Amino acid sequence: MKKSIFLIFKTLFVVLIILIYSPVLKGQTTSGIPAEIFFNHDDIQLHGWFYKAGGTGPFPTVVLLHGSVGQDGAIFNLGERLSKEGFNVMAYNYPGLWRSEGSVTNLSALGSVQSAINFVKSEYAMQTFDSDTSDIILIVSSPRIRLQVNHFFKLRFETPS
Repeated sequence: MKKSIFLIFKTLFVVLIILIYSPVLKGQTTSGIPAEIFFNHDDIQLHGWFYKAGGTGPFPTVVLLHGSVGQDGAIFNLGERLSKEGFNVMAYNYPGLWRSEGSVTNLSALGSVQSAINFVKSEYAMQTFDSDTSDIILIVSSPRIRLQVNHFFKLRFETPS
């Protein structure tokens, strides 16, 4: 229980720091209207929204990972708020939710995170949204999902000793 509360506060703290101490890009204008996106994951189409930062990039990109069905593409209006602070923001729906194809499972949700990162790193995203592919930030709104994402990427990227 204490660990869950700590993770919630840690996530909120990171979001607060991003909003307060954003880079030199702070204050740029953006339309606030996200572009609708679709990308592939395991032979299915996932649906999402991409908020482009205003100004001249490349821009760091935040990928928002929701913890429940929530609203279609909105997590506390972070997409619009962070794009105004100089960040590109991608919000998408896990397989089987809203307009994303597939079935809702923890495994499909976790696997889709890598597909979302691949989309941000794609030539299309770099040209269309001026994304900096070396600066991708994951913001997770649920402690349960955060633990699963941490475990998933730890297994994928740590080499055994």
